[in-house]
Amino acid sequence: MSLKEIHKQCRNSACIEFDKAIPNGILLMNEMEKYLCSLFERLGQINVTGEKDQHRLPLIVSFIRTHMMIDELLHYCENIEAATLVRKQLELLARYKETENMDELKIAIKKKKVPQISKIENGGVMYGMLSEIAHSAKSETYTLLGYEKQEDDSVGINLFGVYDENIKVTFGIHTDIFCRFFIEMLQFQKEHIENYSEDSDMDWMCNDFIPLGLKSGIE
Repeated sequence: MSLKEIHKQCRNSACIEFDKAIPNGILLMNEMEKYLCSLFERLGQINVTGEKDQHRLPLIVSFIRTHMMIDELLHYCENIEAATLVRKQLELLARYKETENMDELKIAIKKKKVPQISKIENGGVMYGMLSEIAHSAKSETYTLLGYEKQEDDSVGINLFGVYDENIKVTFGIHTDIFCRFFIEMLQFQKEHIENYSEDSDMDWMCNDFIPLGLKSGIE
């Protein structure tokens, strides 16, 4: 059996464990992706002309693409890889918020500065934790690979993803960032889509998404 075949087999097993531990998890992912698909279809109808939007639209597209990759990695219980991309989402969102002051943004880009995470409320705590994972800054990060005790009392490291409770933490941050992105998109659509009303989106968020999220038990 090739490494790729073993990987596929292990991923299938990880999905089963994920679904057992977080019964509504895949439903929550589906709801987020359903919204993002609808958003992308709406944005396909707008014309981008201003300097601000020439920065914003690529950030939006990148956010959507990365979001789907994170969903997949979380379902496969590949936590370090998922958390590293969640960190990227936080940076994308911070950069998006920086477009509110284009003069400052142009200086930041010219000086090759990273996005200001301070633009996101309580973003620093999340970013610090995610950066430690992305940079392997602490040995504790390695436990996210999945350690298993062997029959001889030694400890083995899983090559492929296995479920543990840390998946819920990453999933929770991932969902939190999605909600912040959702709020930004309400305003973006008001500015660019004629006769857009946020009522339908807010109805979905309050009556479908949030209740499902509460049922999921994610952190």
